[in-house]
Amino acid sequence: MDNLEFYKEQYYKEIERKNDISNSLATPIGIISALVAGLLYSLTSFDFSLNTTLVVIFLLTLIVVLFFLAISIFHLITAFSDFHNGFNYAYLIDTDDLGGYHKQLKDYYAQTKTTDTSDVEFKEYILSEFIKSTGINQKNNKSKIKHRYLCHKYMINTFLTMCILTIPFGINFGLQNTKPKIQKVEIDSTLNINLQSKQNEIFINNLINKSIKMTDEKEEKVEKPTPPPTQIIQEGKDPKIQPKPQTQTDKKKKG
Repeated sequence: MDNLEFYKEQYYKEIERKNDISNSLATPIGIISALVAGLLYSLTSFDFSLNTTLVVIFLLTLIVVLFFLAISIFHLITAFSDFHNGFNYAYLIDTDDLGGYHKQLKDYYAQTKTTDTSDVEFKEYILSEFIKSTGINQKNNKSKIKHRYLCHKYMINTFLTMCILTIPFGINFGLQNTKPKIQKVEIDSTLNINLQSKQNEIFINNLINKSIKMTDEKEEKVEKPTPPPTQIIQEGKDPKIQPKPQTQTDKKKKG
Protein backbone atom coordinates (compact mmCIF):
# COMPACT_ATOMS: atom_id res chain seq x y z
CA MET A 1 0.00 0.00 0.00
CA ASP A 2 1.47 3.38 -1.00
CA ASN A 3 1.22 6.53 1.09
CA LEU A 4 -1.71 7.96 -0.87
CA GLU A 5 -3.89 4.89 -0.35
CA PHE A 6 -2.95 4.68 3.33
CA TYR A 7 -3.83 8.30 4.17
CA LYS A 8 -6.91 8.15 1.97
CA GLU A 9 -8.18 5.21 4.03
CA GLN A 10 -7.39 7.03 7.28
CA TYR A 11 -9.17 10.15 6.03
CA TYR A 12 -12.43 8.29 5.31
CA LYS A 13 -12.16 6.33 8.56
CA GLU A 14 -12.12 9.56 10.57
CA ILE A 15 -15.14 10.89 8.67
CA GLU A 16 -17.00 7.66 9.40
CA ARG A 17 -15.84 7.79 13.02
CA LYS A 18 -17.25 11.32 13.34
CA ASN A 19 -20.66 10.14 12.17
CA ASP A 20 -20.60 7.15 14.53
CA ILE A 21 -19.80 9.37 17.52
CA SER A 22 -22.64 11.76 16.68
CA ASN A 23 -25.11 8.87 16.30
CA SER A 24 -24.02 7.34 19.63
CA LEU A 25 -25.02 10.53 21.48
CA ALA A 26 -28.70 9.72 20.96
CA THR A 27 -28.56 7.17 23.81
CA PRO A 28 -27.36 9.57 26.55
CA ILE A 29 -29.88 12.15 25.35
CA GLY A 30 -32.70 9.65 25.94
CA ILE A 31 -31.33 8.59 29.34
CA ILE A 32 -30.90 12.18 30.53
CA SER A 33 -34.46 12.96 29.42
CA ALA A 34 -35.70 10.04 31.53
CA LEU A 35 -33.67 11.24 34.54
CA VAL A 36 -35.12 14.74 34.22
CA ALA A 37 -38.64 13.30 34.03
CA GLY A 38 -37.96 11.27 37.19
CA LEU A 39 -36.73 14.37 39.01
CA LEU A 40 -39.81 16.36 38.02
CA TYR A 41 -42.06 13.56 39.25
CA SER A 42 -40.20 13.42 42.58
CA LEU A 43 -40.49 17.16 43.10
CA THR A 44 -44.18 17.33 42.26
CA SER A 45 -45.09 14.25 44.34
CA PHE A 46 -43.03 15.00 47.45
CA ASP A 47 -44.99 16.43 50.38
CA PHE A 48 -42.74 18.99 52.09
CA SER A 49 -45.11 19.42 55.05
CA LEU A 50 -44.88 15.94 56.55
CA ASN A 51 -41.44 15.52 58.08
CA THR A 52 -38.63 18.11 58.39
CA THR A 53 -35.84 15.53 58.52
CA LEU A 54 -37.03 13.86 55.32
CA VAL A 55 -37.28 17.25 53.63
CA VAL A 56 -33.66 18.12 54.52
CA ILE A 57 -32.33 14.75 53.33
CA PHE A 58 -34.40 14.97 50.16
CA LEU A 59 -33.22 18.49 49.31
CA LEU A 60 -29.54 17.75 50.01
CA THR A 61 -29.63 14.65 47.83
CA LEU A 62 -31.51 16.57 45.16
CA ILE A 63 -28.77 19.20 45.04
CA VAL A 64 -26.15 16.49 44.44
CA VAL A 65 -28.33 14.96 41.70
CA LEU A 66 -28.72 18.32 39.96
CA PHE A 67 -24.96 18.92 40.22
CA PHE A 68 -24.06 15.64 38.51
CA LEU A 69 -26.84 16.07 35.96
CA ALA A 70 -25.68 19.57 35.01
CA ILE A 71 -22.10 18.36 34.47
CA SER A 72 -23.35 15.45 32.37
CA ILE A 73 -25.44 17.77 30.19
CA PHE A 74 -22.47 20.13 29.83
CA HIS A 75 -20.23 17.38 28.46
CA LEU A 76 -23.04 16.07 26.24
CA ILE A 77 -23.50 19.45 24.58
CA THR A 78 -19.74 19.86 24.26
CA ALA A 79 -19.37 16.45 22.65
CA PHE A 80 -22.25 17.09 20.26
CA SER A 81 -21.59 20.61 19.04
CA ASP A 82 -18.96 22.27 21.27
CA PHE A 83 -21.71 24.51 22.70
CA HIS A 84 -23.03 25.53 19.25
CA ASN A 85 -19.56 26.59 18.11
CA GLY A 86 -19.22 23.44 16.05
CA PHE A 87 -16.09 21.41 15.46
CA ASN A 88 -14.02 22.49 12.49
CA TYR A 89 -13.66 19.33 10.41
CA ALA A 90 -11.39 19.39 7.36
CA TYR A 91 -12.50 18.07 3.97
CA LEU A 92 -11.04 17.97 0.49
CA ILE A 93 -12.07 20.88 -1.70
CA ASP A 94 -14.85 20.32 -4.23
CA THR A 95 -14.08 18.11 -7.20
CA ASP A 96 -14.57 20.90 -9.74
CA ASP A 97 -11.95 22.98 -7.91
CA LEU A 98 -9.62 19.99 -7.84
CA GLY A 99 -10.10 19.49 -11.57
CA GLY A 100 -9.52 23.18 -12.19
CA TYR A 101 -6.26 23.14 -10.25
CA HIS A 102 -5.04 20.09 -12.15
CA LYS A 103 -5.88 21.74 -15.47
CA GLN A 104 -4.05 24.93 -14.44
CA LEU A 105 -0.95 22.86 -13.75
CA LYS A 106 -1.24 21.26 -17.18
CA ASP A 107 -1.68 24.65 -18.86
CA TYR A 108 1.30 26.09 -16.98
CA TYR A 109 3.71 23.44 -18.17
CA ALA A 110 2.30 23.64 -21.69
CA GLN A 111 2.87 27.38 -21.82
CA THR A 112 6.34 27.29 -20.27
CA LYS A 113 7.32 24.29 -22.44
CA THR A 114 9.06 22.61 -19.53
CA THR A 115 8.88 19.03 -18.31
CA ASP A 116 5.29 18.25 -17.38
CA THR A 117 5.21 17.11 -13.75
CA SER A 118 1.60 18.16 -13.15
CA ASP A 119 0.40 14.63 -12.35
CA VAL A 120 3.13 14.14 -9.73
CA GLU A 121 2.50 17.54 -8.15
CA PHE A 122 -1.25 16.98 -8.12
CA LYS A 123 -0.79 13.62 -6.42
CA GLU A 124 1.52 15.17 -3.82
CA TYR A 125 -1.05 17.91 -3.21
CA ILE A 126 -3.83 15.33 -2.64
CA LEU A 127 -1.54 13.41 -0.30
CA SER A 128 -0.74 16.53 1.75
CA GLU A 129 -4.45 17.38 1.96
CA PHE A 130 -5.28 13.87 3.20
CA ILE A 131 -2.57 14.08 5.87
CA LYS A 132 -3.59 17.56 7.06
CA SER A 133 -7.33 16.88 7.04
CA THR A 134 -6.98 13.53 8.78
CA GLY A 135 -4.87 15.08 11.55
CA ILE A 136 -7.48 17.81 12.20
CA ASN A 137 -10.36 15.35 12.20
CA GLN A 138 -8.54 12.93 14.52
CA LYS A 139 -8.09 15.66 17.13
CA ASN A 140 -11.78 16.59 16.92
CA ASN A 141 -12.88 12.98 17.28
CA LYS A 142 -10.61 12.44 20.27
CA SER A 143 -12.10 15.52 21.93
CA LYS A 144 -15.62 14.26 21.24
CA ILE A 145 -14.83 10.83 22.69
CA LYS A 146 -13.39 12.45 25.83
CA HIS A 147 -16.51 14.53 26.48
CA ARG A 148 -18.77 11.59 25.66
CA TYR A 149 -16.98 9.52 28.29
CA LEU A 150 -17.32 12.29 30.90
CA CYS A 151 -21.01 12.61 29.99
CA HIS A 152 -21.52 8.90 30.64
CA LYS A 153 -19.51 9.06 33.86
CA TYR A 154 -21.55 11.85 35.45
CA MET A 155 -24.76 10.42 34.05
CA ILE A 156 -24.07 7.21 36.00
CA ASN A 157 -23.33 9.30 39.10
CA THR A 158 -26.67 11.02 38.60
CA PHE A 159 -28.49 7.71 38.38
CA LEU A 160 -26.80 6.31 41.52
CA THR A 161 -27.60 9.47 43.49
CA MET A 162 -31.20 9.29 42.33
CA CYS A 163 -31.33 5.75 43.74
CA ILE A 164 -30.41 7.26 47.12
CA LEU A 165 -33.06 9.93 46.55
CA THR A 166 -35.73 7.24 46.34
CA ILE A 167 -35.22 6.42 50.06
CA PRO A 168 -36.58 9.69 51.51
CA PHE A 169 -39.04 9.94 48.64
CA GLY A 170 -40.38 6.44 49.31
CA ILE A 171 -40.78 7.11 53.03
CA ASN A 172 -42.54 10.37 52.28
CA PHE A 173 -44.81 8.67 49.79
CA GLY A 174 -45.69 6.02 52.37
CA LEU A 175 -46.54 8.66 54.96
CA GLN A 176 -48.82 10.34 52.45
CA ASN A 177 -50.80 7.10 52.06
CA THR A 178 -51.24 6.74 55.85
CA LYS A 179 -52.41 10.33 56.18
CA PRO A 180 -56.22 10.38 56.51
CA LYS A 181 -57.98 11.91 53.56
CA ILE A 182 -60.99 14.09 54.37
CA GLN A 183 -63.56 14.69 51.71
CA LYS A 184 -66.22 17.34 52.10
CA VAL A 185 -69.71 16.49 50.88
CA GLU A 186 -72.37 19.17 50.53
CA ILE A 187 -76.05 18.40 50.02
CA ASP A 188 -78.01 20.92 48.03
CA SER A 189 -81.70 20.68 48.84
CA THR A 190 -82.79 23.71 46.82
CA LEU A 191 -83.61 21.62 43.77
CA ASN A 192 -86.93 19.90 44.18
CA ILE A 193 -88.28 17.95 41.22
CA ASN A 194 -91.55 16.10 41.36
CA LEU A 195 -91.46 13.63 38.49
CA GLN A 196 -95.08 12.72 38.97
CA SER A 197 -96.38 16.20 38.16
CA LYS A 198 -97.88 16.75 34.71
CA GLN A 199 -95.74 19.82 34.00
CA ASN A 200 -92.47 18.01 34.75
CA GLU A 201 -93.52 15.04 32.63
CA ILE A 202 -94.13 17.30 29.62
CA PHE A 203 -90.80 19.05 30.19
CA ILE A 204 -88.86 15.77 30.33
CA ASN A 205 -90.57 14.43 27.20
CA ASN A 206 -89.66 17.62 25.32
CA LEU A 207 -86.02 17.25 26.36
CA ILE A 208 -85.93 13.63 25.17
CA ASN A 209 -87.55 14.47 21.83
CA LYS A 210 -85.20 17.43 21.34
CA SER A 211 -82.09 15.31 22.02
CA ILE A 212 -83.28 12.64 19.56
CA LYS A 213 -83.93 15.28 16.90
CA MET A 214 -80.49 16.85 17.41
CA THR A 215 -78.86 13.42 17.10
CA ASP A 216 -80.69 12.77 13.83
CA GLU A 217 -79.65 16.16 12.46
CA LYS A 218 -76.02 15.54 13.36
CA GLU A 219 -76.06 12.16 11.69
CA GLU A 220 -77.45 13.70 8.49
CA LYS A 221 -74.73 16.37 8.32
CA VAL A 222 -71.78 13.96 8.73
CA GLU A 223 -69.81 13.60 5.49
CA LYS A 224 -66.90 11.33 4.73
CA PRO A 225 -63.69 13.42 4.72
CA THR A 226 -61.72 13.57 1.49
CA PRO A 227 -57.99 12.73 1.64
CA PRO A 228 -55.73 15.81 1.61
CA PRO A 229 -53.83 16.41 -1.64
CA THR A 230 -50.13 15.71 -1.91
CA GLN A 231 -47.91 18.61 -0.89
CA ILE A 232 -45.29 19.45 -3.53
CA ILE A 233 -42.33 21.56 -2.40
CA GLN A 234 -39.80 22.71 -4.96
CA GLU A 235 -36.19 22.20 -3.99
CA GLY A 236 -34.19 25.32 -3.24
CA LYS A 237 -37.22 27.41 -2.34
CA ASP A 238 -38.62 28.36 1.03
CA PRO A 239 -41.62 26.11 1.86
CA LYS A 240 -43.32 29.11 3.50
CA ILE A 241 -43.72 30.90 0.15
CA GLN A 242 -44.79 27.80 -1.78
CA PRO A 243 -48.36 27.92 -3.14
CA LYS A 244 -50.62 25.81 -0.98
CA PRO A 245 -52.22 22.80 -2.74
CA GLN A 246 -55.92 23.19 -3.39
CA THR A 247 -58.19 21.10 -1.22
CA GLN A 248 -61.63 19.80 -2.23
CA THR A 249 -63.23 22.58 -0.19
CA ASP A 250 -61.24 25.24 -2.04
CA LYS A 251 -62.30 23.79 -5.39
CA LYS A 252 -65.97 23.84 -4.34
CA LYS A 253 -65.67 27.50 -3.28
CA LYS A 254 -64.19 28.46 -6.65
CA GLY A 255 -66.87 26.42 -8.46
